[in-house]
Amino acid sequence: MVILCLSTLVLGNEFVFDLSKTSGPLGFGAVGAHYALSEPDVPTVVSLVPIKVKTVNQKPPKGLQHPGADAFRVMESFVKAGGSYLQVYLQDIYLNWPYEKNPDNDRDYVPDDYLEKVRKSVQTMETLPYRDRIVYVPFNEPDAIWYGGLFWSTKRTKEFFTAWKTVYDEIKRIAPDAKIAGPNTTTYNPRFMKKFLEFCLQEDCLPDLITWHELNLMDVEAGHAYYQHLRKIEKELGIEPLPVCINEYALGKELSVPGRLVKWLARLEQSRIDGCLAYWHAAGNFSGLVEGNVPNGAWWLFREYVNMSGELVAASPSYTSISTLAVYDQNTETLKVLLGGDDQKECTLTFKNVPFEKEAYYEVWEIEWSGYTGLYTSPDLLSKGITKIQGDTLSLTLHDLNEMSAYLVVVKENEGSRSVYQPVWKWRKEAEETTLENCTVEIHGGGNNPPYSGEKIVFFDNPESRLSFDVEVPESGQYLLEIWYTNGNKKTVKYGMTIDGKDFELILPPTLSGSYVGKMEMTVQLEKGTHTMKIFRKDSSPSVGIDRVGLRIYSKERRILIGDHLVSTDGVFNGDKIALEKDRELEFFVVIDEDGYYAMKMNGEDFDQFEMTVNRSAKKNVAGHQFTAFLQKGVNLIKLKNLSENTAMLNSVELVKMDVDIKTYEAEEGDLTGNARVERSDFASSGRFVTGIGRGKENALEMRFHVPEDGYYSFVIRYSNEETLGTHAYNLNVVDRYCRLIVDGEERDLFFRYTGGVDGFFTRVLYLYLKKGDHTVRFENPNTEISPADVSVYGPNVDSISITPTFLE
Repeated sequence: MVILCLSTLVLGNEFVFDLSKTSGPLGFGAVGAHYALSEPDVPTVVSLVPIKVKTVNQKPPKGLQHPGADAFRVMESFVKAGGSYLQVYLQDIYLNWPYEKNPDNDRDYVPDDYLEKVRKSVQTMETLPYRDRIVYVPFNEPDAIWYGGLFWSTKRTKEFFTAWKTVYDEIKRIAPDAKIAGPNTTTYNPRFMKKFLEFCLQEDCLPDLITWHELNLMDVEAGHAYYQHLRKIEKELGIEPLPVCINEYALGKELSVPGRLVKWLARLEQSRIDGCLAYWHAAGNFSGLVEGNVPNGAWWLFREYVNMSGELVAASPSYTSISTLAVYDQNTETLKVLLGGDDQKECTLTFKNVPFEKEAYYEVWEIEWSGYTGLYTSPDLLSKGITKIQGDTLSLTLHDLNEMSAYLVVVKENEGSRSVYQPVWKWRKEAEETTLENCTVEIHGGGNNPPYSGEKIVFFDNPESRLSFDVEVPESGQYLLEIWYTNGNKKTVKYGMTIDGKDFELILPPTLSGSYVGKMEMTVQLEKGTHTMKIFRKDSSPSVGIDRVGLRIYSKERRILIGDHLVSTDGVFNGDKIALEKDRELEFFVVIDEDGYYAMKMNGEDFDQFEMTVNRSAKKNVAGHQFTAFLQKGVNLIKLKNLSENTAMLNSVELVKMDVDIKTYEAEEGDLTGNARVERSDFASSGRFVTGIGRGKENALEMRFHVPEDGYYSFVIRYSNEETLGTHAYNLNVVDRYCRLIVDGEERDLFFRYTGGVDGFFTRVLYLYLKKGDHTVRFENPNTEISPADVSVYGPNVDSISITPTFLE
């Protein structure tokens, strides 16, 4: 199989790719993040499987640096998500940033207490059954912390080398087969790296993984030169090429932004090395890709990235304004290009030595920024069509590129089964470009602050603040109104809105803080033509920020190609259909906008009997090609195993949202003990919810429910969590609350993602096999000691639980 691919950083309006010049396969090493996981299943394993996680950095067991992100606690989730290796930042055992440096009485340049902390951390991690996936990082940014100046000071360099040898040897004494990473400096310094490797070679303490950080735009441009220099000095010293991980990369304003992250994918692929998105904001969201189980636009960028295959191909020019990463798979005759990073009115892609003859079919997709935490269910198809081939050259021109968005271009010989996709209509406008009254426009602070679209945001900081705009829609029907906003009030806010003078209410749940953009959506019925919309503060509602507004045509139905959403299969996939013989299986994912029932119709041939598994939990044997299941908001994994003698051919799936009543039990109707109590909120399902669970198992909530027959049930917990712990110079120290959930005496450890405020309600879905009859569920948290080293002492605020069969006949 011959596969061609390209990667380049470019500036200008035309990019030329020569498919005859190849330079090796993609490595897919960019899927990593610092403090990516905060607790077991946070973010959900289900949400991480489709993006094919490579590596993460976590704090050591009982680390004090931040709440959550304990390597020991999250290791099993990391393995379930398919991760290759987990890096343990050993210095994050300390509380302060920069790390406190305690006395060094024995003058070995290692604080006396640190070596003992390293021993305990390594001994604890080595009790896990996944030792082959653990990499220890003894020092974090030593050129800035504890050994500042080591790039230019001979004295400091010697001190660090002595410390490195001491800690390295201690780790190897405890675990001779342990893998160790370093030097883990703030950037790559050629002079220092050569001295470091010379010392390590001489003293028998070479790292198993070379690491450094790239946290500014200069590193994007110089990064491959760093890599080349490393390989040069390795060769000079007779060292076999060592694996490399840029285990902190990207600026804070780039996290969550698809267009701004493309350049980092291209940079890492140019060197075929691994990397971890930096931790500038909150732990437990894979550095701005997913909140709980809810993916944003950047998650989709990484999904499209890992769904590519191929070899890098020479391209020109090579600068830094727009970045590209493209592949041509000759086996499936498909060309894909990811690009983004700059506002461009027009951009032409020219491909030389293409294999197509007279014409080719193309698609242009937009992977939009959905805010830092906004749900994004799918990239949008902007256009599709046929383009002519001139000789052996193909050219495509893209228009009106937005620097926040990434774009995916797909080129094939013909449309084939991709007719399931149709272009969507949507409209976008920056809030600062609307008509404003009594508002304040704030310019983005730059650097590592969370991003704003267009670098500006509008704050409603006056009781008379209002925003208005006109929009023309192409047809009558339902539309999805989208508002990118910030709400740092730690409570849900009601704003007023009018459409052509008709009153509506906007419900704006709290965002991570007042600096982080989320996205709310609501359906509205509009007639074809122009409409005037106004947004304003209502009653005594507090200030929020509006970043962007938008509309798109709304539909309850969606069609996808299984191949585009494929996670794994042991069947035969030819790029179009998947052939499943008996006992063969496939797993694919779908992203949906709310919890509920969805009818799924499989398109293909020779359907008979399947075993269907939802989110690697609930199972059912199904007949035929159509079935209905309860899916959770965000990412869902669907596995199908062929149970029949026929070879089933699967191509696409249609999803239709179903309106089905679901039995709900209000938390305040349960039995409350100890300090558990009922509070009021306009945004709770019945106006009330239960809080005060935890800090001792006596403070608990117990509820009873009934199911009519044996089977798998979806158990939906509606909850909130407003907890943070401690402060930091730039990180949000959010806490994902712990709960011991006891169902009929069987205990489960659950963690509930931070929701921004006491009435910012999320849902957590479990899949339980229950017998017919009455059941009891208890929420408790026996922990009593508040410390960033341990799990939260408080349980979630519980609004309600809903119990419903996972599968409908």
